[in-house]
Amino acid sequence: MMYASMLYNRINKNKDIPLLEGDTVKQSSYQRFEGKDGTLYLGFTVFLPIATDYEVVTGQPWIFAIEQNTASGGIGFNS
Repeated sequence: MMYASMLYNRINKNKDIPLLEGDTVKQSSYQRFEGKDGTLYLGFTVFLPIATDYEVVTGQPWIFAIEQNTASGGIGFNS
């Protein structure tokens, strides 16, 4: 999960998507949090575009994701 989230963020962190009229958000972002016990956490926010029939068809939900790009994650993510 960590690898996929960090890779998606690296590739898409500068993409803005319109969620509300006149307002955009980053397609991917993460925040660093520290718990009361001192444990560090990364919290991810990811927006994935999906096909409209996702809501009515049962089965494998990942097949409804719309491909965003074919970019490489860079050296650190390819080893």
